[in-house]
Amino acid sequence: MLVRLQEGDDLFFSNIYECNRCRIVYPEPEPKLFSFNNPYGACPACQGFGNKIEIDLDLVIPDRSKTLREGAVKPWTTDGYADYQRILIKHAPKHGLPVDI
Repeated sequence: MLVRLQEGDDLFFSNIYECNRCRIVYPEPEPKLFSFNNPYGACPACQGFGNKIEIDLDLVIPDRSKTLREGAVKPWTTDGYADYQRILIKHAPKHGLPVDI
């Protein structure tokens, strides 16, 4: 419904939950839409956490000229994760994964 107050001042009212500008229709609000731990109302991009967990391959493998044996996977070159590098080098041949390319 359109209500004209004065010339140029239009107010739009609707009896459904929709955006007056782009006409997106939203579901009727329910308590579960406002619960922080309910996936029903969660953002599909961040799943309600406010951040998206993604892997930036340029940070994980900053120097693509290095081989796996030389430490191409940057996090595994740190003291806290060096065991993962050793495990990779040990088990890679069994799975046909080249470590010197």
